[in-house]
Amino acid sequence: TPYSNTISSQLSIPQDSIVDWVHLELVSPQNSVIESKSVLLKTNGEIINSDGSNMIYFNSPIDGNKIILKHRNHFGVMSGVLSSEQFIDFTSPLTSIYGTSPVRTNGIINSLWSGDSNSDGVIRYTGINNDRDLILQSLGGSNPNNVISGYLDQDLNLDGFVKYTGVNND
Repeated sequence: TPYSNTISSQLSIPQDSIVDWVHLELVSPQNSVIESKSVLLKTNGEIINSDGSNMIYFNSPIDGNKIILKHRNHFGVMSGVLSSEQFIDFTSPLTSIYGTSPVRTNGIINSLWSGDSNSDGVIRYTGINNDRDLILQSLGGSNPNNVISGYLDQDLNLDGFVKYTGVNND
């Protein structure tokens, strides 16, 4: 991961700490990637540059293009067509985004759908290549009550722990 060292050093900061990283792509109307960059994700959903600034800029003009936000174990989201110097807040229900139910609404905040613990672009609860079994396997495979900590793909709620059962399970 591009920011694994930065993330490890920041996880111990409790308020608005860096919890992970995301990948942004500036996409043309023909759906080709014009430019991309990785940025840090804070616990409050804000994304920032590695220098701590919260204004993310692309070198290419954004006018008429879209932005895709991708995460390692969540479904990505794509903005509507952008105008120049536009502020984009994917957590806001007022932000234009593509797709049918492309985000999960938590009260008045939008968030990415989580659950892709094997990073195959599909969230499956049962059957072959399901994401649920990987969570249990990461805990040793036999005791669903185990809990492990760390920066792991099976930590779907990004709390620093992998849990199969109980409150705040993945």
